Amino acid sequence: MAEPQHDAHPLSRRDFIKLMATGVGGALIASCNGRDSNLSPIQAVSTQQALAPEGQRIMDHLPPFILSGLARIEIKSLSYAPQTKIGTGQVYLETPTHLVLVMAEHIGKGMAWHSVDVSFPFGFQTRNIHIDARIDAPNGPKPTDRDWWIRDITPYSDVENGILHPIRAIVIRKPAECTQFVIRPEYGILEPDPKSPTKGDKLYCGGFPGDTRGQLVFTELIFKRDVPVPEFGSEFYYHEYRGAAAPGMSGAAIVTSSGTCVSIFSRGSNDASERLVYGIPFAKYNPLQNILSMLQKS
Repeated sequence: MAEPQHDAHPLSRRDFIKLMATGVGGALIASCNGRDSNLSPIQAVSTQQALAPEGQRIMDHLPPFILSGLARIEIKSLSYAPQTKIGTGQVYLETPTHLVLVMAEHIGKGMAWHSVDVSFPFGFQTRNIHIDARIDAPNGPKPTDRDWWIRDITPYSDVENGILHPIRAIVIRKPAECTQFVIRPEYGILEPDPKSPTKGDKLYCGGFPGDTRGQLVFTELIFKRDVPVPEFGSEFYYHEYRGAAAPGMSGAAIVTSSGTCVSIFSRGSNDASERLVYGIPFAKYNPLQNILSMLQKS
C-alpha cells in the first residue's frame, strides 16, 4: 500500500487561493469559449472559472476547513470485470485516530469494494489515502499499524421498510503511526445549517465532474424549492437548485458561505432549458448518531 503523502507545512488561506489560481485555473479548459454551445453546463462553468476568477471568488466565500475537507472518492470493485465509481465527499469530523467522510449513498452502492482512494486537493497535511477495502472484512487481512482501513460504514437504505440513509458515512481508522490531521484540528463537526433554505438563497459546492476529466470545479447554486420523491416515500424530498452539475459531483456538501451544510449533492439535470441540481437535506438525514455509535465501538 502506498504511504499517504504528507506536507511539511499547512496551507494558509492565501496558499488556497494561489493553488486555486495555478491548479484549477490552469488545468481547466482555458482555451474554450464559455458561450460555446458544444460545452456541457459544467464545462461552461469550469471555462468561466479558467477565464475569470470565478472559482477563486467562490472559494473565497468558503472557510478553510470546508476546502481542506473536500475529497475526491474513487471506489474500485472486487470482481472479474473491475468497475470504478467516482464521487465527491466531505470530511464530517476528524479525531486523532479516525477520519469520517460523508457522501451520497448511491456512490459505490451495488458493488463489492476492492479499494478506495481518497484525494484532498487542499488537505491540511495528508493529501492522498489508499485504502484496501478488504482489510478487516470477512476472510480479509487484519489491519496493521501502517494501514488506513475502513472501520465501519453506515447502513444502506431499506426503502421497502421505510428506512432511509441517503447520506452515507465512512469511518476510516488511521494508521497507528499517523499523528497528523487531514483537516485542521481546531475545526469540529460538519454542521447542518440551522434554518431551512428559502427561495433565492445562494449556496456553494465543489466537486470532480467527469466532464472536466475529474478536475475540481466550484459552482454556485440558487435554491428553488423542495421537491417530493415519491419512490422513496411520502416524506422524502430533495432540495432543488438552479445550477450546473455533472456525474462525479455526487456526494458534495452544498454549503453556505459560513460553511454550514444545507444538502448533500445527489444528482443533476442538465436540461437545455433549465439546469437543475438536487440535494439531500443534510439536517433531516444527518448521520451523526450512527457515526457516534460506530466511533464508540472503535
